[in-house]
Amino acid sequence: MRRSCVPENRDRDGQLRELLRRVAAAAVAVVLAGGLAGLTAGPASAEEDPVEVAAVVTSDIGVEVTPLSCSTSRDGVTFVSFTNLIPGNQYLFDVEGPDFSVGGPFEAESDVEEREFVGMPPGNYYVIVEESFPPEEETTPNYDWIAFAVEPCQPAIEVAVTQCTAAGGTGGLNVSLSRLVAGVEYAVWVTDVGDAGGAPYGDPRVVTGDEFAEASASFASLPGGRSYTVWVDGSWTAEPYEEPPFIGGGTFVPLTTVDLTTSADVSLAACPAAPVTPASSPTLPATGPDGAGPALLAGLLLGGSGAALLALSLRRRRAAAVRR
Repeated sequence: MRRSCVPENRDRDGQLRELLRRVAAAAVAVVLAGGLAGLTAGPASAEEDPVEVAAVVTSDIGVEVTPLSCSTSRDGVTFVSFTNLIPGNQYLFDVEGPDFSVGGPFEAESDVEEREFVGMPPGNYYVIVEESFPPEEETTPNYDWIAFAVEPCQPAIEVAVTQCTAAGGTGGLNVSLSRLVAGVEYAVWVTDVGDAGGAPYGDPRVVTGDEFAEASASFASLPGGRSYTVWVDGSWTAEPYEEPPFIGGGTFVPLTTVDLTTSADVSLAACPAAPVTPASSPTLPATGPDGAGPALLAGLLLGGSGAALLALSLRRRRAAAVRR
């Protein structure tokens, strides 16, 4: 398989003009052949020989296209197969698109020739392949062509969460975007989860991709204990597409305006609760050697002994009185 990118101009412009001239001439010849056949054909009779009209030979050459990747700038890749070729014969191909032009002659090594085209911007393209004949030979061109598109990439998103770490505080989101199409402005905003049209948290950000098709945006002061959606929205418009002047080519719907969108849902944990200060407890008297505890205990003990002595004295006095 051969790999192709944008080559030097060299003399391929002349080859392309010749290819277009021959294919356009073939289209005109087909139309004229049908019209002249209708004009010259008169009423048939049994005595007249039937008029033989030369059959138009359809092309056996085929072309198939498989886009392999989207494109952000000049990084699209497309796989092309030229089929039903005759090994050893000479062919001419051309691929045209927005700021992209590749083509030239090649000799078929087998009945299928495969090529991978790289460095393709997003947009509408066509590829044509024709069997090559010497200029002096007047032959009906044997060719096939097809139109195709290289899609612009949809953005990719990653969101890093900064959790709330203090009571009454807030969290934040750091948004990283990639696969951004060159020259497109993207709006980035945050709402309550799933509510694209809801009130945004903070002002929406407008970003464009750098040389690596990446950008970032940050959102702070987001309350904890909630879920959010980060929304990304952009729009890309293709260059106007003109149908090539070839017959056939199948049905192709060209790209016009493409919405470039993505989103991501995230959640912030609730902020930590405020610390609780325990209630104050009563202070007990000191019980050490320097405290009031021993004196208090002694007083209690002495108080108890005095009461006992007083009671004993009273009993003795009552007994003495009785004996008298």
